[in-house]
Amino acid sequence: MIFDLVLKQTSRDCPLIRTHPEWYEMDEHGRPKINRIAWLVYSDVAVLDLPFNKPLQNYLSGIAPFWMRTCGLDGVRLDASQTIDRPFLKLISNRIHETDPDAIVLGETLCDLKEAVDIPVDMVYALLVDFHRDAGKARRYIDFLEYTSSMFARRTVALAYFENHDSPRATRIWRERYGERLSQDGDARRWWRDRTKADPPERSMALVRNLQASVIDATAGSGTHTNLAYGLEWGTTWGEEVETDFENPTLLDEESAKEAPGTDMSRSRVRGLGGPASGASGAGRGGGLLPPERLRGRRPGR
Repeated sequence: MIFDLVLKQTSRDCPLIRTHPEWYEMDEHGRPKINRIAWLVYSDVAVLDLPFNKPLQNYLSGIAPFWMRTCGLDGVRLDASQTIDRPFLKLISNRIHETDPDAIVLGETLCDLKEAVDIPVDMVYALLVDFHRDAGKARRYIDFLEYTSSMFARRTVALAYFENHDSPRATRIWRERYGERLSQDGDARRWWRDRTKADPPERSMALVRNLQASVIDATAGSGTHTNLAYGLEWGTTWGEEVETDFENPTLLDEESAKEAPGTDMSRSRVRGLGGPASGASGAGRGGGLLPPERLRGRRPGR
């Protein structure tokens, strides 16, 4: 089990705002700035003034070791790691591995691969999340995997998954797309309906695509170039369509894993991939990660 370490911001009621206001970026009114990323506005957080702020960096670098010792955790996921100064990331990684040499340090790298090649962590993100959703031909997969291997140092480990809380559920997107196509092709609808015994058949089609993406994530990559670690979002194993975004108050419907076609999906995973039948931990939550002993010596840049 690993936990998520956010280094760029705190809540707006964090005691550090009162005790260490010099650790924050302030607006023209003398209040901590809110965080803006592209079109997203996070008004409930306060942005830390992290670059070259040694007292703040020293404080933050002690958080992960403390919670690992206190809770017996296996490692850390570094939120938005590509936005953090590399020397500071190296300091954090060193302190984590001093606490536990076998700990996993996972760097979230939702960015261009060129921005992720020098991040000093045990594992980066493979950036397949939206690629899986939109790629329709094998050639695109091959080109992307070859490009990934050409960018990273040999034996880099990259976490591969195809849906998470930052994007709509891939299974829902596939179902909607297949439904639109079948609405325009009666022969194809009958063909899929006869073989899936489902009407409408697009839900079953989306689950087949879900399994295909999982097989790619579980088998692609190379032990001598860029290796992929298989990661799953909670609910992926039974083809969940409800988003797990923090703005969605709806909890996932685990009961759907106990009835068709969710049960068929779960059994197929167990037979074909050896994965969990339901309730898999997600990418960034420690699900599907390689064991620590297989990660040694596989850090980007080495």
